[in-house]
Amino acid sequence: TFASIKPKDAITGPQPRSFGWLTRLEAEAPLMRQRWYLGTSIEGAYGKPPGGDAGKFLVGYPELWVRGVFADRVGLAYGGGLSLVVPAWERRADSPAAVVAEGVRVVRPWDFPAFADNTFSATPFLDARVIDGRVTMQLRQGFTFQGLVAEARIPTANIVSRTTLFLGYQPIEALGLGLEVWEVYFISADIPDYQRAVFALSPSVRLMTRIFQPAFSVIVPFDRPLFDRVQSYWAARLTLGAVFDEVTPAQVERVTR
Repeated sequence: TFASIKPKDAITGPQPRSFGWLTRLEAEAPLMRQRWYLGTSIEGAYGKPPGGDAGKFLVGYPELWVRGVFADRVGLAYGGGLSLVVPAWERRADSPAAVVAEGVRVVRPWDFPAFADNTFSATPFLDARVIDGRVTMQLRQGFTFQGLVAEARIPTANIVSRTTLFLGYQPIEALGLGLEVWEVYFISADIPDYQRAVFALSPSVRLMTRIFQPAFSVIVPFDRPLFDRVQSYWAARLTLGAVFDEVTPAQVERVTR
């Protein structure tokens, strides 16, 4: 994800735009009978603190999750799971990395726990997906419970609602068009009420092949960015995904029946 961030104006006047990038590595594997899955991810980011000349690279906290999915023959799938973000190392509140984390996490507000300094996060979530011909709709609703393990620079959030809605359409079998909408709502946090709801939009185009599924999308805020920390931002995102799945003859016969 390549991002362009417009900081808030300073007393001395407008601040120049800040540029940076984020990389997310994610993997998931089935645990049993292709109904339960175990996944993990980690993110890295590069950015410049406001007014600074030198950039800073930082690594987000790792995330682990387990989820279950159950599908029927009419195109409906549903399930849920639990994800954990573990503060595997301490990040000082006055460090350059903490300043950069405060800026880059506005670009992916639904993933903000990975860059929440010294904060443990647990998120139970529910999933639903409906496929009707060429149209796909997916929904994930989760509630994040957070706790500080050391002093943090950024606002403290205790209970956060995170909602992701995806709408997709395949004009042809090998091409997918999509729109993702995210809402992050801070139910319990030491922030003003007008900052509690955050929205982001991301239109996308995806190549749909059997194994590789690359996609390109843009991310823009709707209304104000996360914690109202910056004036605005936009981002371009390239996703490189691959699916490796072994299907036995017995599984094929069972699906056919």
